[in-house]
Amino acid sequence: TDTSYSTYNQGGQLLSFFLGPVVVVLAIPLFYHFHHMRKQLLRLLLAIVLGSATTVIIAVALTHYWIGIDSITTSLASNSLTTPVAVAITALTVGVPGLAAAFVMVTGIIGAAVIPVLLGWLKIDSPQGTGMSLGMCAHAVGTSRALELGQEYAAYSAMAMTLTAALHAIVLPWLF
Repeated sequence: TDTSYSTYNQGGQLLSFFLGPVVVVLAIPLFYHFHHMRKQLLRLLLAIVLGSATTVIIAVALTHYWIGIDSITTSLASNSLTTPVAVAITALTVGVPGLAAAFVMVTGIIGAAVIPVLLGWLKIDSPQGTGMSLGMCAHAVGTSRALELGQEYAAYSAMAMTLTAALHAIVLPWLF
């Protein structure tokens, strides 16, 4: 849209203002459940690495097979991240940041709606499994859904969302 940063930042100041309280809201469940997470650290990290790799591999493989355009494939690789991280990563690669932002939004909304239902069908109802799935696949929208399910769900979702974003921020620019 050729919008200057100063113009963009005027509209974004309100979002930045509310970002601080949101981070605190996500930190509270993490604080209360950190002692459980610490005991399972290796298992949780393995789940995040495997889950993150799965989301990227499936997105890239299907997009490459069906569409075959590198910029779209690269843009979709970051669909399971929060919008700012996905846009920043995509800007470093051959992807289209605006397209990545749209993919992130669609993935978050669909994931938050579908993941709890799908896991219910599979009889997976643990706060760890559901929370981590929402955080890894549906990022911020999934984490807000996890907050509705309960504090433990939210803690695992926030942790998974944060670690997934950090992992992708390190790995994806090297891959694309």
